Amino acid sequence: MSVKRIQPMRIQSIKASIKVSTDEISKGMSTIIDSSVTSSLESCAGVAKTCMENLVETVDSLDGFMN
Repeated sequence: MSVKRIQPMRIQSIKASIKVSTDEISKGMSTIIDSSVTSSLESCAGVAKTCMENLVETVDSLDGFMN
C-alpha cells in the first residue's frame, strides 16, 4: 500500500512557485536581454515553461492518486 508523505501545503507551495516561474518566463527573454542569443533563450524558456506546466499536472495527478 502506498503511503503519502508529502503534506498538502507543500504541494500548494510547489505549484505556487511553478506558477510564479512560468508567469515570469511568459514575459519573454527580451525583457531581460536583447542580443543575438535572445531567440535561443526564448526557445529554451519555452521548453522550460512546458516542462514546469507538465510537472504541475504530474503533481496534481499523483496527489489525486494518493488521496
